[in-house]
Amino acid sequence: MLLWLITQTFGDPARTGAAVLPQLTEMIATVGDDPTRVIRVGTASVFVDRLGDFRWATRRLVDQGRAGAAPVRRHLGALMHLGLDYFHLGRWDDAAQLAAEGLTLCEDHDYRFYAWYFQYIQAAVAAAQGDAETSAALTEQIVRWAMPGGTYGARSFACHARALAALGSGDFETAYQHACTLSPPRTVAPYVPIAMWGTMIWSRRPSAPAG
Repeated sequence: MLLWLITQTFGDPARTGAAVLPQLTEMIATVGDDPTRVIRVGTASVFVDRLGDFRWATRRLVDQGRAGAAPVRRHLGALMHLGLDYFHLGRWDDAAQLAAEGLTLCEDHDYRFYAWYFQYIQAAVAAAQGDAETSAALTEQIVRWAMPGGTYGARSFACHARALAALGSGDFETAYQHACTLSPPRTVAPYVPIAMWGTMIWSRRPSAPAG
């Protein structure tokens, strides 16, 4: 049931997410303390804005990982989810700290595949804080790693961070173009879940200034 739920809320959430929110609410209420279940419920929650509903469980798993009482992969997953949650809350320093912890863990335990996710969080934080140069350097690292292997999901996250950085710099046209890389205007591309986070960028293209 939980794996099926993830396919509905993570694969194409714009079309299938709303219908399964009651089931997700039940899963969140009974999440328990099994690390695998906490991570899977978190994955189901990312793109339907429900990570905050069981933040306590994710934070507890982070603490367990730090104490060596949870598997490294589950510790990494908890850092990812809590970092995203904190980013959307505006707790940017906390999100950046968790991302740095995640990158160190990836390096120490040879989980380099997951590094791009933490680089995305860092890039998004830098963009939100007006540090376009740092954000650009991080997204360039993601894209350089992702493209040879066809990891287009990572590239999509990089495009989102680039759009945020352009917005922060007042370059609305570039932000629009990056958002259009995620999804064509006035629709949400299927199976590109992060396209939902770009809709407010391209939903209304900025008008050219009067000349």
